Amino acid sequence: MWNRRRQRLASGKGLSKDSVVIMVRAEAQGHRYLTVGVALVVLALAYACSPSHVFDTGEAGAGGAAGDSGETTGTSGAAGSSSAGGHAGDSTIGGSTTMAGKTGLGGSQEDGGAPAVSDPCATDPCINGGVCSADGDKAVCACGAAYTGEHCEKNVDDCASSPCQNGGTCIDGTATFTCTCATGFSGDHCERAVSKCQDKPCLNGGTCADQASSYKCTCPTGYSGTNCEINVDDCAASPCKNGAACTDGLNTFTCQCKSGYTGATCQTNIDDCAASPCQNGSTCVDGVNAYTCQCKAGYTGTTCQTNINDCSPNPCQNSGTCSDGVNAHTCTCTSRYTGPNCEYLEVKLAPDNLSATAYTTTATALSNDGKVLLFRYSEAGANIKVGRLVDFESANLVNLSSTLSGYDATGYGIDNDGGTIVGSADSSADNSYNAFKHVGTTSSILDVSQLQYSTAPHQAKDVSADGATAVGIFAPGSGIITAFYCKGAQACKDVPVEGTSWLQNWANSVNGDGSVIVGYTYGYSPTETGMAWRWVTSTAKGTALPLSAGTWTLPRANAVSRDGLVVVGEVQINGVSHAVRWSGASFTPTDLGTGRATGTSADGSVTVGLDNSSVPLVWLGTTRQTLASLLGANPDLTGTTLTDLVAVSDNGKVVGGTATVGGGAHAFMAHLP
Repeated sequence: MWNRRRQRLASGKGLSKDSVVIMVRAEAQGHRYLTVGVALVVLALAYACSPSHVFDTGEAGAGGAAGDSGETTGTSGAAGSSSAGGHAGDSTIGGSTTMAGKTGLGGSQEDGGAPAVSDPCATDPCINGGVCSADGDKAVCACGAAYTGEHCEKNVDDCASSPCQNGGTCIDGTATFTCTCATGFSGDHCERAVSKCQDKPCLNGGTCADQASSYKCTCPTGYSGTNCEINVDDCAASPCKNGAACTDGLNTFTCQCKSGYTGATCQTNIDDCAASPCQNGSTCVDGVNAYTCQCKAGYTGTTCQTNINDCSPNPCQNSGTCSDGVNAHTCTCTSRYTGPNCEYLEVKLAPDNLSATAYTTTATALSNDGKVLLFRYSEAGANIKVGRLVDFESANLVNLSSTLSGYDATGYGIDNDGGTIVGSADSSADNSYNAFKHVGTTSSILDVSQLQYSTAPHQAKDVSADGATAVGIFAPGSGIITAFYCKGAQACKDVPVEGTSWLQNWANSVNGDGSVIVGYTYGYSPTETGMAWRWVTSTAKGTALPLSAGTWTLPRANAVSRDGLVVVGEVQINGVSHAVRWSGASFTPTDLGTGRATGTSADGSVTVGLDNSSVPLVWLGTTRQTLASLLGANPDLTGTTLTDLVAVSDNGKVVGGTATVGGGAHAFMAHLP
């Protein structure tokens, strides 16, 4: 056994600390010399202090016997352990100061062993390659660069100094570190920026510029996207107008215009009127790929090229001949007709067949619309009656109510359409004269009860166009004449005029709505001038119409226009009667020449009357003509002499008067050309 153990010791294998002790003890027990034991102890200590102090696993040793007593020759003996037992498992030799044994085994002084000195590095406390050195009884570890700590047990954090740059991530190692670099950087410390543009990522001529962690492409006009890979859709904003189709290009677009449009974006409507396609002064209206001609009146066709035939169908009546014009025609009428279309019988005499007995008709008034002529019907042995000639056609007698039965009746005034008539009903039995009003089929005496001369004879001279207001005169005798007016159903009232010494005051005419009444006055003295007056019924009294010179005397206002702004009448100039018209804001008088004016149109443009020889006259403005010259040759006027003209319609086209036929008087209506 010893030899085997010795061999193991020599080879350095399979021996533990306890094995060395056992060997020492065996030698001692065999009475070997002490020097051998000491040598073995030294060998064992040197082995224990080697870097590999871990011994092989030993078997459990048997307990050592008590050591022999030291010999008397030594001063001291080495103390033996209580047993030389082996250690169980991977036990290590403890670094004790002595290998003390129990008393029985301890060497005596005679064995001569000196006390052992303790080594703090004996347990190899420094790890991870640390070098141990003793500082007294304390072990001091000198660690390598990668470790620190009392026993070099701690790995130094090589990432503590943040060696990785530009956002790199540090991974600690042993005496080293590794940097995981962010995109775009490289190097041990990520210190080098990697150019993201080196692979030329920008397409279509884009310019690449490095960014911190990426790159940026500056695209040429017409491209977009991260790498300028997208051709910008120049049609996205719908640049083409008016329904044009857009075709995208490279930084451009093309518009395919619809017909009628032009321009880069089809923004311009082509002027289809530029070539002036419309004829005859018509107006061209541009459209979309089209135009419209607004023809002047009288033309038609796409380009107004055709003059409309205004004679088709023939508008000329009563065998008139039509001549076409431009938006007009001219009818050449036969001798009995007149009017634009020969529609008017130029002259219509009151018929001579109203009774079997000879009679006469004398015109007294004309309706404002020119369709009804009033006349006085006189028959031998019969009462005088009111007659009507209607619209150049038929004539009839007006049947007054029984109240006026037996009276001689004359109608002096008629309203707009002939529905209302005013006049005088005279009784030869009592020589009375009564103003009456006939509406429809009803006749009544006007209420004159509140007038100063209520019992005196009175007659109505005119009625307004609306039929509401009548005017007239009283004749109480002694040459006295007074004027009155009656509105609606109210009692009649005196007409007030300026001045106080008038012997006669005549109310002759009233305008369309009854707001203006005109007449004249005479004084008691034959040398007094007299006064033509105009009364606006909303004012206090009638005022004088002006005269042009001191030689103008005895003025009379005979008629007023429908609007009340024109008055016609007569005046004596040096003893000769002259027709006169008052008009304008100041009612300035105009001398129309010798004669007298009896009627006026609504606007005063046409005046009718007589010259001083009773020849019917017509003034168109201030141009004076005889009625006969205006009518010309007409079969209906053969053997006829025009002797009176009493009125003209509001439109200035129809006149009414009296003519002598075969010695008898006949009322007539005539249409002015």
